[in-house]
Amino acid sequence: MIFSERLKEEREKRNWSQNDLAEKIHVSRQSVSKWETGKNYPSIEIIIHLTHYPKEVSFLKCVTIV
Repeated sequence: MIFSERLKEEREKRNWSQNDLAEKIHVSRQSVSKWETGKNYPSIEIIIHLTHYPKEVSFLKCVTIV
């Protein structure tokens, strides 16, 4: 599964809006939207942050960034 698909799937599984996720990781809602549509990708630092976030958000392990 590619990053954009996994991010959206896991966010929706938790019933979070894009804004909810953005607030949790301290980025803009527009950034989350661009990541989910594949128009942009987060920095390596943000990806690392997501994979080490508390268990409820640690959903980005084993994804492919295309």
